[in-house]
Amino acid sequence: MGINKIKKENNSINISLVDLIGKLDNSETKKYTQFLVKILKKNFDNEQDFLVRDLSHRERKIDEVLNNSTFDGWITRKILTNLYGWDEVDSFIHFCEFMERGLINEKDISKYDSWEMVTSEVFQAKNRNLFKMAKKEVKVVYEDDQYMCIKPLTYAASVSYGYQTRWCTASVQEPSYFYNHSRDGVLVYLIDKINNVKFGFYHNSYQIQIYNQKDDRIDSMETGLPVELLHKLIGEMKSEAKDKNFNYKLFGESELENMKKYRGNDTMVEPVPMDEMLTEGPMDEMMVERPMEIEMMVERPTNEEVSEYTGLRIETLEDMRERVRRLRPTNQIEIGDDLP
Repeated sequence: MGINKIKKENNSINISLVDLIGKLDNSETKKYTQFLVKILKKNFDNEQDFLVRDLSHRERKIDEVLNNSTFDGWITRKILTNLYGWDEVDSFIHFCEFMERGLINEKDISKYDSWEMVTSEVFQAKNRNLFKMAKKEVKVVYEDDQYMCIKPLTYAASVSYGYQTRWCTASVQEPSYFYNHSRDGVLVYLIDKINNVKFGFYHNSYQIQIYNQKDDRIDSMETGLPVELLHKLIGEMKSEAKDKNFNYKLFGESELENMKKYRGNDTMVEPVPMDEMLTEGPMDEMMVERPMEIEMMVERPTNEEVSEYTGLRIETLEDMRERVRRLRPTNQIEIGDDLP
C-alpha cells in the first residue's frame, strides 16, 4: 500500500501542521495563528544552538532517516517520538531495514497489531545465530506428535520459544522478568505444534498460573488442552515446585552471571517454611528477650522518582506495575489442588 492510498483511506489524519496549530486559534480568520508559528520556529532555532554546543548528543537510529538540522526533520522527530516513543521509533526503522533484507520471519505487515510483535521480530533478526543455539537451551518436560512442553534455561531461549506472545518472560526489552520467574519458580512453555498455539505455565512455592498468548490469565479448562496432558504437566510442576527445582538451578555459569546482573547480588536464600518458623527454638527466645521494633512506614515512590533513580522510562515502569498487579492471584491454588 503506497503513501497516496494511505492518505486517501485516512483523510481524517491527513492534515498540515499549520492547520493543526490553527485549531488553537478561535478567531474567524485564524489571524493569531502567526504567533504560534513564530514561537515554533523560534524554538527550533534555540534547539539548534543547543545541539551545536552539546557534544554528548546520543546517536539514534532515527538520526539516519531524519535530519535534525532541518525544520522538517526536527518537527517530525518531535511528533513521532512523542506519539510512539524513542525506542519504538528506533525499532520500527530497524524493522523496515530488516524487512527489506528478508530477515523478518513474518512478512505480512497487515498481521502486525502491536509494538511487541515488531520489537520481537527485530530482536530475533539481530540475534539470528543466538536463537539457533537457543533452541537447544531448554529442558524438554514432555513431547509427543502435537504438544511440546519445555523449561527455558536461557533468556534467549525464553524469547525464542515465547515468540508471538505477550508474556513478560519473553519480553525483548526487560530480561529481568525471565530471571525473576526462573529464580522464584518453575516456568514452562507449552506449544501446540499443529495449531501454533502457546500457553505459559508458572508455579512458584504456593500456586500455579496459566497464561494464553495475549498474556491473559486463564484457568486450565480454558486452554482446551487434553485433561491427561494437563494432569501430567501440572503434576510434574507441582513436584518440581515442592522440591524447589526452579529453572535457574539448571542454568549454565554464563546464564547465572546474567541473572545476577538483573537481580542484583542477592544471596539466593530459600524461603523458610511457615511450620519451621513457628517451631520453638532460638528464634522464640530471641523474640521474648528482645522488644519488638516498630517498622517505619515508607511511602511508595512515584514513577518519576523511580525513573530518575533507575534510568527506566516511565512507560516501562507503568507496564511493570500493571504486570505485577495482574500477577497477583485472584484465586489462589494450593499445592495439593488438582487443576487450576
